[in-house]
Amino acid sequence: AEMLSELGNSDPEARADAVFWVDLEGDALEQLISMLKCDPDAEVRASVVDRLGEEESPAATAAVTAALRDRDPEVVLRAIEVLEFDAGDWLIPELERLLTHPDPEVRETAEDAIQYLK
Repeated sequence: AEMLSELGNSDPEARADAVFWVDLEGDALEQLISMLKCDPDAEVRASVVDRLGEEESPAATAAVTAALRDRDPEVVLRAIEVLEFDAGDWLIPELERLLTHPDPEVRETAEDAIQYLK
């Protein structure tokens, strides 16, 4: 419960740390998904992607897939890394969209992931 309250801390570093300590049961999973969509700090969102990548649930996978559209390249890169080894062909169209991303590392990582999935 204490770590769950830390997810709302005003300090981004404290929020990013708390992400790894919450038990992803019930409200915590929904709170992390909400943080992934709304947290202003890219490092917090990237931490959420990493944590959700440990959770094998449709909701977590959907949230990480949505993170491929994040405004910060680091979050997008983390989402690719989390998804590419457990995903199937369904991920390829999402990754192909990233081949025109403004960040060259995102483009390269997406291309590598596509090749891996094929």
